[in-house]
Amino acid sequence: MKQYLFATIALWMCCSAAVAAPLSEEEKAYVGAAVGMMRVTVECDGYEDLVEELDKLGDRNGVDGPALRKAIAEALRVRLGNGYDRAKLIPEVTRAFNEFWNIATREKARSQRKFCKQWGDALIDKGLIRKKP
Repeated sequence: MKQYLFATIALWMCCSAAVAAPLSEEEKAYVGAAVGMMRVTVECDGYEDLVEELDKLGDRNGVDGPALRKAIAEALRVRLGNGYDRAKLIPEVTRAFNEFWNIATREKARSQRKFCKQWGDALIDKGLIRKKP
């Protein structure tokens, strides 16, 4: 009986998919900030991003910004239907990316002017974007 139990557990461990830990609040905030920066600087007039400040935000919060940025870039490629590198995808980052992307899309659909003002002001307050000179 013990051998059967051991064999069952061993088989289960070998065959089960590895499950990554969920994103921390800091990692999720980093993804949200990155999505906001992308959406506002591309879809709203008069803003430019400060990518180095996003890196500093990651550093302050103990987040691996470069790894997350790679995963965010791949999530964007997937979202846009472009070719992507599966090895750079992190499923939890892709889910968070999609969540923030969808929120931004809904808010922008209601009112682009309000979206640009609210999201732009919030990102300026965090020092992640600035108005173009």
